[in-house]
Amino acid sequence: MFALSAGGSGGSPPQASTDLPSYVTEVATGDWPRHIALDGETLYVANERSHEVMRMQIDPATGIPAHERTIEIPSPTLVLP
Repeated sequence: MFALSAGGSGGSPPQASTDLPSYVTEVATGDWPRHIALDGETLYVANERSHEVMRMQIDPATGIPAHERTIEIPSPTLVLP
């Protein structure tokens, strides 16, 4: 999974159509992330082949998710927060 910025400079919002999203970082997930769900500042990732659901907290300053907890669940394919 990748984190992208919305464009603009210095964290400011994009001002023109030429401000494109840019790559920020890669976020580690499990094997075969099948579905993601966002609930406020919490991101849930269903990793089908590693049989787990990950809960990540999104850093409000950077927008980058950080791992909080992993729950083992057989072959999850959908997450409903």
